[in-house]
Amino acid sequence: MSDNELKNELSEHQQEKYIFFLKLNSELPRVFFKISRLLSGYGIDLLPITLAELQRLELRGKPTFILSLCTSFQHYKNFLIGRRYYLDQSLVKGKHRLIDVTSFSPIINSSQLLKKNRYMHVQLPINLEDLIKKIAVFFYSENRDAENWPGGKRAKLPELKERL
Repeated sequence: MSDNELKNELSEHQQEKYIFFLKLNSELPRVFFKISRLLSGYGIDLLPITLAELQRLELRGKPTFILSLCTSFQHYKNFLIGRRYYLDQSLVKGKHRLIDVTSFSPIINSSQLLKKNRYMHVQLPINLEDLIKKIAVFFYSENRDAENWPGGKRAKLPELKERL
């Protein structure tokens, strides 16, 4: 997929709610289609993307959500390579939010990222419906927080009528 095609695809989905599914292998896993179908029930699209495409993708504004599903040692090895060269830096900078679904341990600096709501670790095995609910809650809680006014409430002054 070329850069222009990737940007066109992203601009079409700019207004929609979507999560990138990190392809850790040349083929999509069979569970991708089940996850995509269940997430569409919550109004979220699941878009497959490779790590190379993710690096070339320049997004401005709010951070993107990435779903990583590691079901084998080869997937986990590819995930660790991607983390080393790109993903860790982008998580710390706030470019992406990672949903890590794996039977392996969470990433090392996860406590720092958890405090900033940039990382969620889901331990396998888990029921697919429960996984989808956790993903939807994480996704919508982040979007809701971004829509809230960042400032506080205006201070109220005491009534001046009482003083006069």
